Amino acid sequence: MGDIVEVYGQNTRKEEGLSMKLSKAGTRRASKIALTIGVLALAASPALAAPKKTVGPPVAAGQSRYLVEYNPGNKQAISNLVAAQGGSIVYDYSSLFNGLAADLSDAGVKTLRQSGLTKTIEGDIILTLHGVTEKRNVAREDAFVPRQSKASTSTSERAAKSSVQSSPAKSVSSSASLSKTASASSSTATTTTESATPYEDGAMPQAAAPASLPAGFPGPSIFTEFVGWDRDRAQSDAVWSIAPNNGLADNGIASPVLAPGSVTGAGVVVGVLDTGIDYDHPDLVANIVNDCGSGVVRDFLTLDDCAADDTFNGHGTSVASVIASAANGIGLVGNAPNAQIRPYRVCDGGCPLSAIIGGIAQATADGVDVINMSFGGGAGKNFEASAIQAAAAANIVLVASAGNETSQKVHFPAGYGQVLSVGATNGPTPAVMDQPASFTNFGGWVDITGPGVNNPTATCTGCVTEGFVDELTPNAANFAANEMTNSPIAIVSNTAVVNAGLACTPLAAGSLTGKIALMQRGACAFALKAANAEAAGAVATIISNNAPGNFFGTLGTYVPAGPSVSISQADGATLAADVALGGATADVGIRRRNDIEYWLISGTSFSGPTVAGVAALVRSANPNLTELEVRNILTSTAQPIGSQNVFGAGMVNAAAAVQAAQP
Repeated sequence: MGDIVEVYGQNTRKEEGLSMKLSKAGTRRASKIALTIGVLALAASPALAAPKKTVGPPVAAGQSRYLVEYNPGNKQAISNLVAAQGGSIVYDYSSLFNGLAADLSDAGVKTLRQSGLTKTIEGDIILTLHGVTEKRNVAREDAFVPRQSKASTSTSERAAKSSVQSSPAKSVSSSASLSKTASASSSTATTTTESATPYEDGAMPQAAAPASLPAGFPGPSIFTEFVGWDRDRAQSDAVWSIAPNNGLADNGIASPVLAPGSVTGAGVVVGVLDTGIDYDHPDLVANIVNDCGSGVVRDFLTLDDCAADDTFNGHGTSVASVIASAANGIGLVGNAPNAQIRPYRVCDGGCPLSAIIGGIAQATADGVDVINMSFGGGAGKNFEASAIQAAAAANIVLVASAGNETSQKVHFPAGYGQVLSVGATNGPTPAVMDQPASFTNFGGWVDITGPGVNNPTATCTGCVTEGFVDELTPNAANFAANEMTNSPIAIVSNTAVVNAGLACTPLAAGSLTGKIALMQRGACAFALKAANAEAAGAVATIISNNAPGNFFGTLGTYVPAGPSVSISQADGATLAADVALGGATADVGIRRRNDIEYWLISGTSFSGPTVAGVAALVRSANPNLTELEVRNILTSTAQPIGSQNVFGAGMVNAAAAVQAAQP
C-alpha cells in the first residue's frame, strides 16, 4: 500500500483468514506452500501455486494516500490541483459524495488545504477484519483476556429494553451526532461482572460430536480433535449460525426460514465488503452476482473487476456463506439461501479505508439492498461518516461487526448511528444464549447480537491448514496440528525429532541443533518452552497436549524462528514412541489443502453476517421497507437475553423479524 499516514491494527491479532483453525490430516504433498500475513512463500514447485493478489497501485516514493472531500462543484479544480502537485487520484467517490482518494506529497496536501476547495483531508487508515480463532478462547499456560461474564437482567431492565425497542432507531442529521456512544442505552441497565482472572491451564473438556452434521460437512472428528471446545461452551450439538442442508433449520436463528413457502431472501442483493469470494464454491456459485469482465472495479486493492477471494485467505467466502449459502442439497444453508451476494474486495492483510469507501460507493451505485462489513477500527473519520450517511440515504441497510477486543471502546464503522452494530454470544441455544462470547466487544453502542462461536462456514477451496508428517517406518502417519500464535513462514522437512520433555528449564547448548523439539504441555508457558528449545538449536517445535484432544495455544509476544505447532495427546504419544525407537523424522509446517470447503470459525465477523442475512429476509418479505424500518424491526423483535450494555436489543430472531415485516 506504500506509506500510510495513520495505521490502525498494528497491535491486533491476526485476521481469521490467515489463522484458520480447522486442521485435518492429509496425504503428504511434494509441493508445500507456507503462509504468513500478507506474504506468500513458495517451496518445491512454485508453478503449483496461484499468485497472491497484492495491493495496488503502489504509493509513489515521498507520497502517502489521503482521503479528500471537496466542496460541491470543485471536482475538476481539485483534480487539476492534484495533478499539478505531482499526485494521482486512485479512487473517485463522486457517485456517493464529493470525494476522492489521492496519493500526495506533504507539500501537495498543504497546497490542497490552503486552496479553499476542500472540506476535509484525512490520511488513509487500515482497519482489521473481525474474526478470531479458538486460539483466543482456549487459553492455556499463557494468560488470555478472560470472557466478560454473563450479565444479570432485572425486571426493570427488561422493561426499559422493551421501551427502547418500541421507539424509533437513532436518526442522523450531522457528523457531530453520527456516532454512537459507549454508554448504556438505558440508565437502568446494569452489568454484573465476574472477577477477571486469566484462564488456568488444565484439561480441555471434550465435547461429544453432534448427532448429525450437514450433508457434505467433514466428519464428526472436526468437532473434537480438530477444533476442540472452549471453556465457555455448554452445548456441542447445535449448528449455530447456519442450518444443515436438509431443509430443516435446527436453531432459533434460521428457523423457520426453510419451511415450505417461507421467505428465503429472494430478490435481495447483499453487498459483502471483505476479502472477496470464491466464485466457484458449490454452495455460493448460484447466488453470486458475477461481475468479472464487466470492466467496473470491484476489487479495490488491485483495481480489478473481479473480486475473487485470495486463495490463501477465505474470510470473505466464509462471511458470504453465513448470509446466503444455497439450499442445494450439499454443504450448508445460509440464513437467506435465495439472496444474491455481490462481493467487493476491500481487505487483504488489512482493510484500507480508501478501499472500503470505494466499495461502499460502488455497492451504492450497484443498488444493493444490504451491506455487510465484518471489519473495523477504533476511530471514526469524517470521510467515512460521509460515506456511511450517503449509503444510508440510498436506503441501504448497513450491518457491521462490533469487534473482538472484549472492550467497550466504540469501533467503526459499527459505531455510526446508521449502522447496525452486532456483538456475539456463545450461541442461540438456551444454555449459552445469554453468555457473551469471550472476545466480543460490548457497550451501549452495540445494537444486537448473533451467535459468534464455532459457526460452520464455507471456505475457499485451496485455503491452508497446518499439519505434519511422521515419516518413521513402519509407523509413518499423517498428523493434524494447530499453529501456535506467531508461528512464522517455514517448512521443515525430513528432520530428526528429539523428545525434549517439558522444556521448562534451559536445555544443553547444541543438544537440539538442526532438530525438531517434541515437548509436553504443562508446568510453564509455551513461550518459555519454545525459547528454551530454540536456544538449544531446535529448528521447529511441537507441543503435545497433556489431555485428550488438541488445543490452540499462544506464544504471547515471543516470535519463534521456526514453525511451532500443537498436537493432540494421542498423536504426541505416538510420536514419542517413534522417537524412543530411534530415527524418527518429521515434516512440520503449513501446507496447502485442496479438499476442505467448510470449517468452523468464530468472531463477530460471523455474528454480523448472521444479522445481515436476517436483514435480507426482512427486505425480501417486504421490499417497501426503509432501511430505518428494517433496523427497527430487527432490534424490536430480538430476543432479550441480558443487559443492553452487553447484548444490545438481544439475540436476532429471524422468524419474529420476518413476521413483523409482513405488509
